[in-house]
Amino acid sequence: MQTAQTNLIRKQFLISESQIKKLDRLVKSTKVQGGKTSAAKIVKNAIDAYNPDDATDDLEASELIGLVHTRLQEAIKATKKANRVVAAGLKKLSERTIAIDKRVVRLETLVEVARSQPSNLAITE
Repeated sequence: MQTAQTNLIRKQFLISESQIKKLDRLVKSTKVQGGKTSAAKIVKNAIDAYNPDDATDDLEASELIGLVHTRLQEAIKATKKANRVVAAGLKKLSERTIAIDKRVVRLETLVEVARSQPSNLAITE
């Protein structure tokens, strides 16, 4: 939509810091894409595009919420599945570590027993 450049009136508005940051990001993103849109132009376009009487906006918002809900449920399900896989892997790793620790203890015990008994075998370190 085009905003008429005649009869412009200066108005001051209070907006939050997060809105300022978002506006700055929008300006930067248009410059990255080769555009020369100013913050003022973005605000004018947003005002021109806003129509509180448009019932389709509410429908689109509810559809968007439904989509977000569905995707969030899918993400939660995938995360739970990944957590189960990681937990099983950690359990196996822990069991293998315990088994290795037991073998090391047995080996150390055998070395100690061998050192304490005189024999023809030479144990070197």
